[in-house]
Amino acid sequence: MNGIVALSWTVAGWFVNQVKAETNFFPFLSLFGDPASGKSALVTMLNNIQGREGEGLPITQLNTKKGAIRTIGQVSGLFTALLEDNERNEKGFDYSIILTAYNRGPLQVQASFSNDLATRENPFLGTLLFSQNREPFNSKAEKQRTISLEFKVEDLSDSTRAAYEKLTAIDKREIAGILQQVLIKRAHFKTWNKEYNSAQTTLRPMTERRILDNHALILAFYRLFCSCFDLAIDPQVTSFIAQIGRRKCVTSAIRSTTIADHFFDALDSIDMKNYPTSYYIDVEKKRLLIHLPEAERALRNLSLGIQVNEQFSRVLQEHPAFIRNGLKFRHPDNPKIDSSGRPEQVKMWVFDLEWFIKNSNLEPSEDKEKGADQ
Repeated sequence: MNGIVALSWTVAGWFVNQVKAETNFFPFLSLFGDPASGKSALVTMLNNIQGREGEGLPITQLNTKKGAIRTIGQVSGLFTALLEDNERNEKGFDYSIILTAYNRGPLQVQASFSNDLATRENPFLGTLLFSQNREPFNSKAEKQRTISLEFKVEDLSDSTRAAYEKLTAIDKREIAGILQQVLIKRAHFKTWNKEYNSAQTTLRPMTERRILDNHALILAFYRLFCSCFDLAIDPQVTSFIAQIGRRKCVTSAIRSTTIADHFFDALDSIDMKNYPTSYYIDVEKKRLLIHLPEAERALRNLSLGIQVNEQFSRVLQEHPAFIRNGLKFRHPDNPKIDSSGRPEQVKMWVFDLEWFIKNSNLEPSEDKEKGADQ
C-alpha cells in the first residue's frame, strides 16, 4: 500500500504546477520507519520512474543550505529526495521551506547586484520527498503539510521480496517509460480537479481540512492513473489512504515531549520559602514568569538534572507557551530591596498561563499566588 500511495504522489508531482495554480498547495511525502524496511529501495525505484539516477540528497553538515536549495531548484515537475535527517540538521537544510514551499512561495529570495531594490527569486517548481528512520518534523504546521508512510520490518515477507526482485529486474530505461506514457496521455489527467472533489467526498469526515485535501489529491491521481491504463481500482487503497489521513490528524495534534515539559512539571516541587523568586503566577495577566537562574538552583538541589545552556534555552523558546524572555519584573516575594524601597528587579522568562491550564490542567494554588484572587 505504501508503494501504491508513493507512486500516486509521484504521478501527481508531475502536475505540481497545475495543481498549485488551482489549489495553491501541494503536499510533501515522508517515508519513515525501521532501518532496512524498504524505504531506500522505494525511493530509488521512484527516482528511476521519473528518469533520475540514485537515491537522493543526504542532509548532512557537509552540505550547505544554498547547495541544497540549488539542487532542489534544478528540476521542475519532479521530486527531490532528502535523506536520513533523523536529528533535524538545520545547518544542512532550511526547514522553513516546508511552510512556504507547500504553497506557491519561492525557495529563496536574493537581492540583485544593483543600486535599486531589485530582487531575484529562485522558484520552487518541483516537490520534496523525505526518507528517514524518524521524522524530523516538529510543529503541527510541518506535520500537516506532509503525507507520512510508515515502514515496518515485520511487514516484509517472501511475497514482498519476490515483488521487489521482479521490479528491480526491469530495465531502468523501460521503467522510466511510466513518466513518458503519463505525459503522452496527459490530456486524460486534465480532469484531476473533478476527481479531486470526488475524492474529498470519499474521505470525509476528517477533522483537519488541510490533511483531507492532501490525501484527497493523492487518491484522485491514483484513480486517474488506474483509469488511464485500464487498471482495476482497489477499494483497499481508498481505505488505506483514509486510514493514514485520519492517523495524521491525530499525530499532527500530538506535540513531542521535550526537556522543557519536564522542567515545567518539576516547578511544583520547588520550595518557595527557600527560593521565593523562582517563579510567579500572574493570574490577572494570565502569565507564568520564571526566574531561570534561581529555578535552576532549586531544581539542582532536588537532584533534578536541569542545566541552563544554549540548547535548553532554545527548547524553552520553541515551547508553544513561550511569550518572551528578559522581562524585568519586581517579584513581590523578592527579599532584596533596591534604592527605591521596592523589590529588586529580576529578569524573567514569560509563558502563557492559559496554555498550561488548557493542556496540562495546571491550577494555580493559593500558597504560590500569595493572596492573588484565584
